[in-house]
Amino acid sequence: MFPVPEFCLSGLDPGQYYGCAIEVIAADSYRYRHKSSEGWLCSGKGMPVNQSHSKYLHPNSASLGQYWIREGAIFDKLKLSNHILPTGGNVSD
Repeated sequence: MFPVPEFCLSGLDPGQYYGCAIEVIAADSYRYRHKSSEGWLCSGKGMPVNQSHSKYLHPNSASLGQYWIREGAIFDKLKLSNHILPTGGNVSD
């Protein structure tokens, strides 16, 4: 997925364990594709949205607050998929 979602986290207890997740919510019911010269373009009607597959847990969850404060949360392994039942860390869009 690009751009890669990256978050700075603060206000956490350094000695407490925290999980971090991202949830992808469809803005509408259409599919989009990216062309470097034109940006994001609508490419037709999408499949029905399945919100049960829209959450992605960060691979380093659960980690101490000091880790999240120091490293932040970078979701560089996150992939969006048009498959109804995604596997391998994909998020259904």
